[in-house]
Amino acid sequence: MNVDALREILTAVYGATGAALLASYAPQIRSVWRSKTGAADVSLLTWCLWSMASTIAALYAHFVASDAGYFLLSLGNAAGCYAVAGLTAFKRSQARTSGAHHGLGLGVKQIPSH
Repeated sequence: MNVDALREILTAVYGATGAALLASYAPQIRSVWRSKTGAADVSLLTWCLWSMASTIAALYAHFVASDAGYFLLSLGNAAGCYAVAGLTAFKRSQARTSGAHHGLGLGVKQIPSH
């Protein structure tokens, strides 16, 4: 297989998996939205890091690689990551305000006062 054929295959596979990945944010967003526990089981740190990585990928795709498809998929990934991270932070803020949940999934177990 020559290099040009491999590039075409990789481009098609990257586009298809990228589109599937963009669709995969919807169930996570729905799950966080429906959470009654301030999305305590969602790692906010992980989603923030994925948001940052996707933003850097989009910037790289635009300014270094000059690849519109790569840029658009990275931008879509960044938007999905920011949506999950932002909604998670919002739900945790709501839970803290309402006092509905003591452990907010930040890796620290809080002991309720009596």
